[in-house]
This record gives sequence, structure tokens and C-alpha cells, in this order.
Amino acid sequence: MEQKTKNKYSPWILMIVALAIVATLFIYFTADKDKPNFSVSGHPEWPPAMYRDKEEIAGIGAELMKIIGHDLGFNVEAKYTGQWSQTLEKARNSELDALVGIYKTVERGSYFDFSTPYMLDPVAVYVKKGKSFNAPDWDSYIGKKGVLTTGDSYGQALDTEMEQIFTTVRVDTVARAFDMLINDEADYFIYAYNAGDKALKEAGLTDRIEVLPRFIVVEYLYFAFPKNSPMLEYLPQINEKLEQYKKDGTVDRLMAEYRSKFYNQ
Repeated sequence: MEQKTKNKYSPWILMIVALAIVATLFIYFTADKDKPNFSVSGHPEWPPAMYRDKEEIAGIGAELMKIIGHDLGFNVEAKYTGQWSQTLEKARNSELDALVGIYKTVERGSYFDFSTPYMLDPVAVYVKKGKSFNAPDWDSYIGKKGVLTTGDSYGQALDTEMEQIFTTVRVDTVARAFDMLINDEADYFIYAYNAGDKALKEAGLTDRIEVLPRFIVVEYLYFAFPKNSPMLEYLPQINEKLEQYKKDGTVDRLMAEYRSKFYNQ
């Protein structure tokens, strides 16, 4: 009798279990179905704020954007889209919904809207060993030849000064800029300190190239959105979240984690 009872109910139990599994799978695969999906990118050689990780852009800016998306109910795909100049062009052409890190300038303000800033980013000057000079004194650059990476800005003040008194050329990669210093094709290379320090150590050139002891400028990094980006609908909430994360230590925590990852600090 007991065995017959088990047989009588077992099909129903199996059906209930099967339905539960199907429901769970449905929820799993459709949980984000109704959330907006946004495509963002950033500079592939600007750690710890942003950098290329295979076919994605990782770093503090990308992670912050994803955390905000989770909180506000949208999905973020941070993808590698080429060299920085290519990525900027794609953003200007609205092929991307946002950039996860950029300096603010008047020119860029004509085609981007900016978030509130989320971190400070020092800009350094790299020179061949033995050829140092006073980095913050902009008159020291007169008569010298500098090298910059294509598409990069160093903030409104320095960009304006470079147009007026600096003599510079642009190259696509940090490696090429370092080569120019070593081969005396350039006297200095202006670049983000954190990113340049990492690149210098990875290239094994710390015995041939040095960073000048004082930063030339210190700029803020912002999120940037093309003027017709659908993400602009969320900009007020994004700004609120950025202020929250700066106050509650989230940004500081991410900075510490990524500095530890790259610089063992």
C-alpha cells in the first residue's frame, strides 16, 4: 500500500520540480531583458582609470560605470574599440553611448556632455635620463621638441599653452613615444603619470627614461556622453551616484585596489 502511494504522487512531484527548474531558467535568462543596454569604451592605455583587457575596457572608470548601471537599472558593456583616437571618433559619431574617462575641454564640450568628476589624474613629463628640466615652468619647453599620443588632451589650460608655445608631434602609442626619447627625436613626453609609470616599468626602460619630479598639471577625469546619447536621460542620477561613491569611500577603494594590482602599492 505504501509503495502504491509513492507511485501515485511521484509524477506530480517530478512535474512540480520540472516546472520549478523551467521557471528558474526563465528568470535567469530574462532577468535583464527589459533593462537598457549601453555600449561604452575608454582609453586602452590609461591605467588604472581605464585600460585594454583583451576585448574589453577595464579599470576604475569602467567598473564605476557598471556599478552605477546596476544601481540605476541598465546594463553596461565596456568594450575595446581601438586606439584612443579611434575611440574618440566613434564616440563623436554616436557609435558609443559613453566614455568612461576623459579630461574636460571647451572643444570636447561641443560634442560631449560631462558627468561630475570622479577622480584626480596627475600628468607627468618623461625625459631621457640626464635631460631633466623644470616641468611646471612652461617657459622651459620653449625650444624643445615634445611628443604626445594621438587624441589625448591634458586639460584646457595646458592644451591652450601647448598651442601657443610648445612644439610637439603626435604618435599612436606610448612605446613609440619612449623610442623617440631614447633616440633623441624628442626632448620630452607628456602623459598621465599612473599610466606612464606602468608602461615605463613594463618596457624595462626605467634606467633610460625618467619622470620629472613635479607634475605639469593635475586634471579631473569625467564620464563623457555624446550629445544624443540615450544615457543622458540618466545623467542626473549618475552624478548623484558619483557623489555618493566619492563620499562613502567606493572610489577610494577602487583606486586602492587597482593601484595594488598594477603597482603593488
